[in-house]
Amino acid sequence: MTVDPADHRLRRARRITLLSLGTNGWTTVLLPAVGLLREPDPVRAVLGVVGLLGFTAAQVAVLHAAVTPWLATPARRRRHLALAVVALLSLPLVGPVAAGAWPTWAWLGASLVGMTPLLFRPAVAVAAAVGVLTAAAGVTVATGGPLPTALLVTGGVGAGIALLTWVQVWFWDLLVEARQGQAAGARLPRELETLRLAELGTPVAVIARRTHLAAGTVRNHLSACVQKLGAADRAEAVRRAREAGWL
Repeated sequence: MTVDPADHRLRRARRITLLSLGTNGWTTVLLPAVGLLREPDPVRAVLGVVGLLGFTAAQVAVLHAAVTPWLATPARRRRHLALAVVALLSLPLVGPVAAGAWPTWAWLGASLVGMTPLLFRPAVAVAAAVGVLTAAAGVTVATGGPLPTALLVTGGVGAGIALLTWVQVWFWDLLVEARQGQAAGARLPRELETLRLAELGTPVAVIARRTHLAAGTVRNHLSACVQKLGAADRAEAVRRAREAGWL
């Protein structure tokens, strides 16, 4: 998607969209912090902080990429991969935090489900959401938490966030396409004028080339004729040809 990064109206809309997307995602990142406050084991709490900070950083990077169409594809893929790696690491780091007392990782799972529209096509997004829901169930069972609560948080809240995310990204894409259409319309008169001048310039170039070739042919024939004259006549012919500009 090619857009002008200097487009002030687009940059303003981009900031608003990013803030809206961030509000959706950060809600499910802040709620796991409640589990950190309820965790009595300091080691688990520290590991949970590390996992939560890493997840937040990766999430922000992906949200930023979603509304940065001029970002290179390799950089975008690296951010998506980083989120996948951090999400996997969060299972052992954040999963045991406040075990049985607060669905800490289930909230991270809701955030992941909510971000699937940014990462995948609809069919793949549904499959990814099911995978996250399965992971939330596994963590909850392993830590002795209430399974219905975890499934409601990850599935229900995550689906709501995913819907909001999809609508916001859809509007953003429409805006980008509209700005691209306006830019293309502004360039069209200039491109048509360039094409018209190119079409006018082509016959002139052809005429110039043919004139140059004809002049060369005349000079060649004149030189051949001069060579057949005697010395005195040749000198006079050369003088007159030069005066006329033929040689």
